[in-house]
Amino acid sequence: MAFDIVARREDERYILKILFNIDTFRASSAIELIRVSKITESVPVVLGGERTGNGPLERGGWSITGTRSR
Repeated sequence: MAFDIVARREDERYILKILFNIDTFRASSAIELIRVSKITESVPVVLGGERTGNGPLERGGWSITGTRSR
């Protein structure tokens, strides 16, 4: 799995995965993202921007999910 952005701000670290279609994100990718975030003591964040399997998201809407790994 590739990560789109790895960021740090002072003591906070984030691993971001950005998807055009949020429904393309699989459970196996989520498990790997969480595993890597625990190793790096980062917060995993998945951003889905344009579509879901049901069609386009409402304009200006985002599907955002994240979890603290610490």
